[in-house]
This record gives sequence, C-alpha cells and structure tokens, in this order.
Amino acid sequence: MKEFWEEKYSNSEYIYGLKPNEFLLSKLKDFKSGSILFPCDGEGRNSVYFANQGFDVVAFDFSQNAKAKALNLAKNFNVRVDYFLADWKDFFTLERFDFVAIAFAHFKKDERQEFHKKMMDFLKPDGLLIAEYFSKKQINNNSGGPKDLNMLYDINELKNDFSEYTIIELYEKEINLNEGLIHQGKADVVRVVVKK
Repeated sequence: MKEFWEEKYSNSEYIYGLKPNEFLLSKLKDFKSGSILFPCDGEGRNSVYFANQGFDVVAFDFSQNAKAKALNLAKNFNVRVDYFLADWKDFFTLERFDFVAIAFAHFKKDERQEFHKKMMDFLKPDGLLIAEYFSKKQINNNSGGPKDLNMLYDINELKNDFSEYTIIELYEKEINLNEGLIHQGKADVVRVVVKK
C-alpha cells in the first residue's frame, strides 16, 4: 500500500489540488483559531490552508513524497505545519486537539474502527472530529476512491464506530467533486461530525 501512494504522489502536480476539502472548510470556517490534527494528510492541501488561516496544525502521512509536497506547499504560503512521516498506527503525540479533520481516508472494517477510536483519543474534551468519506454507493462512480466495497463506508458503520460519543451530523450525500486531477465528477459521500 505504501508503494502505491508513493507512486501516486510522485507526480509533480498536486493530484488532489490546492484547495481544501469543501466539507472541512464549511465546518471550520466559523472558527478563527484552535489546534487541528490532519491524519492521512497527503500533499497538504488541507493542513496548509488552515495553517494559513491561523490554526495550529499538525499532520501526518506515511508517504515521503506526500510529506515533501506538503512541506513545499507550506513554504510557498510561508506557514508552519508540523508534518510527521508516520502510519496512523504508529503516529503518537501527547498533544490534544480542538479538531481532528479527515478527508477521504479509507480502511477496512477492523482498521477503520481502531483508526476512529485512536483519532477520538487525540481530541480534547468537547473537541470535534470532522470527516468526509466515500460511501458504499461510490463503487458505481469514477470520481475517485477505493474500488473495494469493504473500504467504503455507510451511516450504520460510522454510527457504530462513534456510539460512545455525541454524533452531531451523519448523512450521505451525492455531490460534484472538483478536487485536483483525480477527484472529479459525481460522487457519493458520507459526512460525519462527532463531539468528544
């Protein structure tokens, strides 16, 4: 899997574009400051944007190519992003965050539950996890995402993953994706906002 992403991020262009994910932007735009963790951050479009808005940003990804592109983007915008090279299972910090923001990180069921539990542990009390994922209906679209149904999500799975917490929003939606080279066109997503 690591080799797959290293190759994908070897492109000189930013394959998901430079603009932040629209759902994350819509949920965070009313906050003017705070600390945010961006797991599986890829090329840095989200972490760099929010660092530029005044947030304290920590990000991680397991791709060296992704990290290099993210740090180059941060340099271009003259902002600081604490970006770590780590798989989500290995990532560790004593810091606790106001927000954990996730855009299209997909795992099979056993890993997904463990991933969500770990990300919730990184939140401060009353902190928010905000995430957009491809839903299982995305299997019929060509706008991005895994072609393995087991790596696509549905409402019931996410409801179960976050059953110990307060789910503020959880819904599926058909959208038109316009994110860089490979997230283009009709897409089916599931969105969730959870309060610790």
